[in-house]
Amino acid sequence: MSNHSLTTAPDGAAVKHCPRCGSTKPLTEFNRNRSKPDGLGTECRACDRAACKARYQRTKGQRKDAFLRNTYGLSLAEYDRKLADQNGGCAICAKTPEENGLRLAVDHNHRTGEVRGLLCSQCNKGIGNLGDSPQRLRQAALYLEERGHYAHP
Repeated sequence: MSNHSLTTAPDGAAVKHCPRCGSTKPLTEFNRNRSKPDGLGTECRACDRAACKARYQRTKGQRKDAFLRNTYGLSLAEYDRKLADQNGGCAICAKTPEENGLRLAVDHNHRTGEVRGLLCSQCNKGIGNLGDSPQRLRQAALYLEERGHYAHP
């Protein structure tokens, strides 16, 4: 009988051996897998979950690099260089990802696709909501200054 086969516990319940943790567990502790002869996954759910989590952490940089390349034509190394060139913070307000709680967004020209810099989500949304128009941004600044209702940094 192989390590992966079903057995019966002393109480008569069907159980299966998990090769990763070495435990024998009830069948309810294994995910379904129709491609396997017994219809269950090889490893128990806890081991399967731990392996998935480890794989996710291991490939995080690869996924981020692929996203940046596919979306902006920018490698993860280039993103990191831009971030260093901006002293680790937003190109407009200088907030760091730690202060903001989010990674910095890649700001780009929507017409040409050219990457302009890295911005916190507030600054990125702000210029985006004003249509990436320098004139509208200047008008918005004048509006706030004239009415005296703006928060000082």
